[in-house]
Amino acid sequence: MATLPKRLDEFRKNFDLVKEDFWDCHGTWVLLHAPLEKVAAKAGVTYDDPVVIEADTKNKTATIMMRGHLPCGASEVTFGEASPANCKNSYPWAMAEKRAKDRLVLKLVGLHGSVYSVDEADWQGKPPAKTSEQPDETSEQL
Repeated sequence: MATLPKRLDEFRKNFDLVKEDFWDCHGTWVLLHAPLEKVAAKAGVTYDDPVVIEADTKNKTATIMMRGHLPCGASEVTFGEASPANCKNSYPWAMAEKRAKDRLVLKLVGLHGSVYSVDEADWQGKPPAKTSEQPDETSEQL
Protein backbone atom coordinates (compact mmCIF):
# COMPACT_ATOMS: atom_id res chain seq x y z
CA MET A 1 0.00 0.00 0.00
CA ALA A 2 1.22 3.50 -0.83
CA THR A 3 1.98 5.76 2.10
CA LEU A 4 -0.82 8.16 2.96
CA PRO A 5 0.09 11.84 2.69
CA LYS A 6 0.56 13.45 6.11
CA ARG A 7 -2.76 15.33 5.95
CA LEU A 8 -4.70 12.15 5.17
CA ASP A 9 -2.87 10.16 7.82
CA GLU A 10 -3.78 12.79 10.42
CA PHE A 11 -7.39 12.73 9.21
CA ARG A 12 -7.36 8.93 9.40
CA LYS A 13 -6.18 9.01 13.00
CA ASN A 14 -8.70 11.71 14.01
CA PHE A 15 -11.58 9.63 12.68
CA ASP A 16 -10.33 6.22 13.88
CA LEU A 17 -9.89 4.85 10.37
CA VAL A 18 -7.34 2.27 9.26
CA LYS A 19 -4.92 2.73 6.39
CA GLU A 20 -6.73 0.03 4.44
CA ASP A 21 -9.85 2.23 4.32
CA PHE A 22 -7.98 4.29 1.71
CA TRP A 23 -6.50 3.15 -1.56
CA ASP A 24 -4.32 4.83 -4.10
CA CYS A 25 -5.87 4.56 -7.55
CA HIS A 26 -3.04 5.67 -9.81
CA GLY A 27 -2.32 8.76 -7.70
CA THR A 28 -5.91 9.53 -6.67
CA TRP A 29 -6.82 8.72 -3.08
CA VAL A 30 -10.11 6.87 -2.70
CA LEU A 31 -12.00 6.19 0.53
CA LEU A 32 -14.42 3.32 0.96
CA HIS A 33 -18.10 3.98 1.72
CA ALA A 34 -18.39 2.36 5.17
CA PRO A 35 -15.50 4.43 6.60
CA LEU A 36 -17.16 7.56 5.20
CA GLU A 37 -20.29 6.66 7.15
CA LYS A 38 -18.10 6.35 10.25
CA VAL A 39 -16.64 9.80 9.56
CA ALA A 40 -20.14 11.25 9.13
CA ALA A 41 -21.28 9.81 12.45
CA LYS A 42 -18.20 11.00 14.33
CA ALA A 43 -18.41 14.49 12.76
CA GLY A 44 -22.14 14.74 13.56
CA VAL A 45 -23.23 15.11 9.93
CA THR A 46 -26.98 15.36 9.41
CA TYR A 47 -28.82 15.37 6.11
CA ASP A 48 -31.94 17.11 4.85
CA ASP A 49 -34.40 15.00 2.90
CA PRO A 50 -33.25 14.56 -0.68
CA VAL A 51 -34.85 16.53 -3.49
CA VAL A 52 -35.57 14.40 -6.53
CA ILE A 53 -34.23 16.05 -9.68
CA GLU A 54 -34.68 13.18 -12.12
CA ALA A 55 -36.70 10.02 -11.57
CA ASP A 56 -36.78 7.29 -14.17
CA THR A 57 -36.61 3.96 -12.41
CA LYS A 58 -37.59 2.04 -15.54
CA ASN A 59 -34.47 3.36 -17.29
CA LYS A 60 -32.38 3.09 -14.10
CA THR A 61 -31.77 6.82 -13.82
CA ALA A 62 -31.92 8.73 -10.54
CA THR A 63 -30.62 12.16 -9.63
CA ILE A 64 -31.09 13.71 -6.21
CA MET A 65 -29.92 16.89 -4.54
CA MET A 66 -29.01 16.77 -0.86
CA ARG A 67 -27.85 19.19 1.80
CA GLY A 68 -25.71 18.10 4.73
CA HIS A 69 -24.90 19.94 7.95
CA LEU A 70 -22.28 19.91 10.70
CA PRO A 71 -23.16 20.80 14.32
CA CYS A 72 -21.13 24.04 13.96
CA GLY A 73 -23.64 25.27 11.35
CA ALA A 74 -21.59 24.59 8.24
CA SER A 75 -23.56 23.12 5.35
CA GLU A 76 -22.98 21.93 1.82
CA VAL A 77 -25.18 20.92 -1.10
CA THR A 78 -24.39 18.32 -3.72
CA PHE A 79 -25.98 15.89 -6.14
CA GLY A 80 -26.02 12.14 -6.38
CA GLU A 81 -26.69 10.61 -9.74
CA ALA A 82 -26.86 7.17 -11.25
CA SER A 83 -27.68 6.11 -14.79
CA PRO A 84 -26.60 3.35 -17.17
CA ALA A 85 -23.92 5.76 -18.41
CA ASN A 86 -22.18 5.85 -15.01
CA CYS A 87 -23.52 2.91 -13.01
CA LYS A 88 -23.57 -0.79 -13.76
CA ASN A 89 -25.67 -1.96 -10.81
CA SER A 90 -29.41 -2.56 -10.55
CA TYR A 91 -30.13 -0.08 -7.79
CA PRO A 92 -29.79 3.49 -9.09
CA TRP A 93 -31.65 5.12 -6.19
CA ALA A 94 -29.39 3.61 -3.55
CA MET A 95 -26.32 4.53 -5.58
CA ALA A 96 -27.53 8.11 -6.06
CA GLU A 97 -28.03 8.41 -2.29
CA LYS A 98 -24.60 6.90 -1.50
CA ARG A 99 -22.90 9.24 -3.95
CA ALA A 100 -24.65 12.32 -2.57
CA LYS A 101 -23.94 11.45 1.06
CA ASP A 102 -20.32 10.50 0.40
CA ARG A 103 -19.68 13.77 -1.45
CA LEU A 104 -21.37 15.75 1.32
CA VAL A 105 -19.21 14.14 3.99
CA LEU A 106 -16.05 14.77 2.00
CA LYS A 107 -17.07 18.40 1.43
CA LEU A 108 -18.03 19.00 5.06
CA VAL A 109 -14.76 17.61 6.43
CA GLY A 110 -12.69 19.47 3.83
CA LEU A 111 -11.41 16.55 1.76
CA HIS A 112 -13.45 16.71 -1.43
CA GLY A 113 -11.11 17.18 -4.36
CA SER A 114 -8.24 15.52 -2.47
CA VAL A 115 -10.04 12.25 -1.73
CA TYR A 116 -12.93 10.65 -3.56
CA SER A 117 -15.50 8.10 -2.53
CA VAL A 118 -15.28 4.64 -4.02
CA ASP A 119 -18.86 5.23 -5.26
CA GLU A 120 -18.14 8.43 -7.16
CA ALA A 121 -16.61 6.96 -10.31
CA ASP A 122 -15.77 3.84 -12.23
CA TRP A 123 -12.22 3.68 -10.97
CA GLN A 124 -9.66 2.18 -13.31
CA GLY A 125 -8.23 -0.11 -10.72
CA LYS A 126 -9.44 -2.13 -7.80
CA PRO A 127 -9.18 -1.49 -4.09
CA PRO A 128 -6.72 -3.72 -2.27
CA ALA A 129 -7.95 -7.06 -0.98
CA LYS A 130 -10.17 -6.58 2.04
CA THR A 131 -8.89 -7.25 5.51
CA SER A 132 -10.92 -8.92 8.20
CA GLU A 133 -11.80 -5.41 9.50
CA GLN A 134 -13.25 -4.23 6.20
CA PRO A 135 -16.70 -5.00 4.81
CA ASP A 136 -16.74 -6.30 1.26
CA GLU A 137 -17.63 -3.23 -0.79
CA THR A 138 -16.32 -4.37 -4.13
CA SER A 139 -19.77 -5.71 -5.04
CA GLU A 140 -21.13 -2.19 -4.56
CA GLN A 141 -18.71 -0.60 -6.97
CA LEU A 142 -19.84 0.60 -10.34
